[in-house]
Amino acid sequence: MEKELAGLAILGTALEQIGRNRKELTRKSWIRFRLRGLEDFLRELNRLAIICLGFDKSITVSRLVVRALHDFILAVDGTLSGQHVIVFESMRDVMEIELLIREFQNGPQRIQEWAQSDNATLKKKFAPRVLRQIHANRLGVKPQDLPEHSDYQAHSVGVHVTPFGEIPPFGSRDMITDCSDPFAVDACFWEIFNHSHSLLLRLREFLGSSSPDLEKNTRLRAFIRGRTEIKKSQDLYYGILEAISRQLQKKVPSDEDITIELDVVPEDYRELFLSLCDGRRFRARVFFENTLSSLP
Repeated sequence: MEKELAGLAILGTALEQIGRNRKELTRKSWIRFRLRGLEDFLRELNRLAIICLGFDKSITVSRLVVRALHDFILAVDGTLSGQHVIVFESMRDVMEIELLIREFQNGPQRIQEWAQSDNATLKKKFAPRVLRQIHANRLGVKPQDLPEHSDYQAHSVGVHVTPFGEIPPFGSRDMITDCSDPFAVDACFWEIFNHSHSLLLRLREFLGSSSPDLEKNTRLRAFIRGRTEIKKSQDLYYGILEAISRQLQKKVPSDEDITIELDVVPEDYRELFLSLCDGRRFRARVFFENTLSSLP
């Protein structure tokens, strides 16, 4: 690779970093564990895309599911390569697909209407803000009260041009990261797994599944295990932030330790964990019960 990229100072450096990121991350067992779970999910999504053909003769919904499948593949590649903004872009696309499927579920006649719309009609009748307003009216609430409102806004901040260079915990918005921060990497997996789960539930409802409980789906065992693990790291990250926030707001005495009750501190997070707890940086000490004493 280095020989082929000789003379490409900017592109060569970027592509070499991407290659190093992929190579380094795929060696890690916790990354491979997550990838196996997502492989289960993608196979199930592909299966549902085929089933959708029987519900919608225009194949419109099936095509949307296939598009979502490729969005997830792009998001995984963005995670492994250090291009985390790709995750924001891809998952926002998945959210918009889910908005459409929800609308089609509530009004099947809208499938054909959407498929035959020109750009002006799409903006007027099927733009994300319009679909959220329609659904809010259906529920008798405000659009900002819908569960997806804040999530969609966050993705928009990550995609649009803003003065914010950093998007914690995902890292820098405008550069290829070196993937040395495991929270930044795993935050991408939080997004991918959570939107995977949400889309599966939406599709099963669209297809009239009488059992939307994914936990009982034997085809998704690795996916469910992977999602359980990413929720642990998500709790770990936000637990640290909550502890720091409480300390800085002086809700607890400055000389007391804050205890967060979590089962484990994964080995890959230990160095980062200790740096986050550096008193010189945050003026706070965060301890995990029965764990900190065992750290090297």
